[in-house]
Amino acid sequence: TGRFEVGKKICLSISQHHPELWQPGWDIRTALTAIQSFMPTAGNGAIAALDYNDDERRRLAEKSRDASTSSLRSCGMLENFEEFLEKPRPLTSDSPAA
Repeated sequence: TGRFEVGKKICLSISQHHPELWQPGWDIRTALTAIQSFMPTAGNGAIAALDYNDDERRRLAEKSRDASTSSLRSCGMLENFEEFLEKPRPLTSDSPAA
């Protein structure tokens, strides 16, 4: 999606970059929520974060969605995710939801 550098560890409070912040009660839902909340924000120099303008991020997001759709279709799982893949997502926290 152009949000993170490929093959690099990302820097979030839930990652190994901040073991002092780790909470034993965190589960996969917490981790996914943290990553999801990081997606529409500016990278601001965070480790492995990329900063592209809105047009480029939109283009990369569409490319990612197309790749996901193709992958899900090839393994017969597309019908389970079609509704999610059809919904556009805002690029920044202050963008209006589409």
